[in-house]
Amino acid sequence: MVYTQHLQLRSALDHNGWTVVAQQTDHLDWWAAEIWTIESYWRPQGFRLYLTFLIDPQSASEIWTVNATRHYPQQQDELLIYLPFRNSWEQKLPTFINDLNALRAQDPPA
Repeated sequence: MVYTQHLQLRSALDHNGWTVVAQQTDHLDWWAAEIWTIESYWRPQGFRLYLTFLIDPQSASEIWTVNATRHYPQQQDELLIYLPFRNSWEQKLPTFINDLNALRAQDPPA
């Protein structure tokens, strides 16, 4: 299921001017399964965010949410925008993408 969610998330990002420029899965703290660095190829080009796939502390292996932050995450409770990765996540995906796009739109051009 997670693989399907990853594909759908990547597709939604791509359709909204984002690309995954890096994926980190090694040497992460226990609470992070994966960290994606995403970059805008729409205006402002090069605007970056970090998506952290957080591990459910109850299961110690399942991803329960994806957090978006402006800076590389240093602790699990850093939060800017989040997408629950469980029930009804597909219905919440458009709002998550819109929130990412709103952050990009707030970034002043360099």
